[in-house]
Amino acid sequence: ESLALANFVRPDSVRFSKFSQDSSRAFTVVGQAPSIGDAHGYLKLLKERPEIAAAEMETESSRGVAKFTIKAVLK
Repeated sequence: ESLALANFVRPDSVRFSKFSQDSSRAFTVVGQAPSIGDAHGYLKLLKERPEIAAAEMETESSRGVAKFTIKAVLK
């Protein structure tokens, strides 16, 4: 269910490399996007979902690729 939610709002430019269900109400997505802006856009879309209570992201950019880790908590 959490993976489906995370994938539902994912733009085509954002790719997942790892997904983990941390608990029944929390998950982590690791992935990459062509830019930090794309990664932040995905985070914004995720936060707008009514099922999401909170979401935080760490990013790292190098060689034209933005790598990110998002930790999210469901309501």
